[in-house]
Amino acid sequence: MKASDCELNFHFRNSQVWSQLPSVPFSRKHCQAGLVTYPNGDKGILVGGGDLGQRSVEFLNLDTLIWEPKQSLPYDIGFGASVPFQNSFLIVGGDAQFRGYLDTVFYYNPDLDEWELIKTMDYTRRVFAGFMVPDLYANCY
Repeated sequence: MKASDCELNFHFRNSQVWSQLPSVPFSRKHCQAGLVTYPNGDKGILVGGGDLGQRSVEFLNLDTLIWEPKQSLPYDIGFGASVPFQNSFLIVGGDAQFRGYLDTVFYYNPDLDEWELIKTMDYTRRVFAGFMVPDLYANCY
């Protein structure tokens, strides 16, 4: 797969239109992605990780539609769950080439352009759905 084959499509809810955005600079499979807002007001899509040792991370600025490199992941992570969190997102679990299935929760901190390990889980997780539960449901079980 060439980088030009790595398409990114975006759905605009107001107009109900799907638009193709500029291709991701590096071809990747099984990566993680999320929406990020930086302190200077830049908003966009952060894409990172994937198969075969892929650690690089790129940011697509939605105002300029230009990709730029950001801080790489601490190691290759693929198959993790991307979960929106604050002004960024978490990568929960996943798989790494020389580490196996992961029990980690990383937060991309746009203020510092760095990945922070914020938690380890009791079990490893790979290829699963992850989402945030509002406090309203915290004591329901």
